[in-house]
Amino acid sequence: MQVKLIHTFIQALQFERGFAVRTLCKYADDLDKLAVFVESRGKSFLTLDLQDCRDWLQIRHQFDCAKTANNKLNLFKQFYEFLKREGVVAANPFSLIESAKVGEQDIGVVPSVFVMTTLLDVICNIRDRAMFELMYASGLRISELVNLKVSNIHIKNRFVQVTGKGRVERIVPINEYALAYVVEYIENHRHKSVTANSNHFLFLSRAGSKKGSQMSNSAFYQTMVKYMDRAGIARVYSPHSVRHAFATHLMNAGADLLSISKMLGHASVNTTSIYTHYARDHLHAFLEKHHPLGTNYVKFVRGV
Repeated sequence: MQVKLIHTFIQALQFERGFAVRTLCKYADDLDKLAVFVESRGKSFLTLDLQDCRDWLQIRHQFDCAKTANNKLNLFKQFYEFLKREGVVAANPFSLIESAKVGEQDIGVVPSVFVMTTLLDVICNIRDRAMFELMYASGLRISELVNLKVSNIHIKNRFVQVTGKGRVERIVPINEYALAYVVEYIENHRHKSVTANSNHFLFLSRAGSKKGSQMSNSAFYQTMVKYMDRAGIARVYSPHSVRHAFATHLMNAGADLLSISKMLGHASVNTTSIYTHYARDHLHAFLEKHHPLGTNYVKFVRGV
């Protein structure tokens, strides 16, 4: 019954509101996860109550930033409003739950330098290592990464030509370490995946019916999950968190906001300012450790 209700709702969104297929698949996945939770409590969509809703959202908030959590809450509210209109339920149990306060834009938990280096160090496959090194070195969105062409890599001048949101192009430098893996992949490995139907996309699928085709977003995410598991990283990070790590780690190392903004392709430096929150945390810790009146210094000198 749960599956049928979800299918009917998704169909309604498709035909009445013309949502994109990718959006509909994401909505269906979020509702499927809710259905699994509901069934684990011996209930159905018809018997879900306010406390169940709060418990479910609390579980999801461990993995989602405030903005994402609010989007999902809105989806669940829409779903139950649909069920009300269809006469399936009498009330919307999500209606009394308020959206989370975002304040400064919440980008969720950012992978530390240790997490990123641990992840990269377990990747032995050259194509995969090149993908992750490039994403972390240049702060690319996943869509930007998988849409790169071979011609977008400028080896001599060490930069990548990226087409971002709104078809706006930008130039982003690549460090020598990441570039070495990309060059190795292009010169010695990429040709193994090329087929008669291959195009000029940089990163190609390697096997099966999709061999030689463009790497997809979902395939990249599955690859990332595989390596996180191999590295023993307990938290499941999203591909976009690598972009957040790029910006945050640069800022913590002293890079200026304007330069980071240009590399990320932000239309306004105000968008990039979300990372100053994380930089402030880093600076506070640095100050406590090294300033003459910092906590650690006082404990050492005065024996407090």
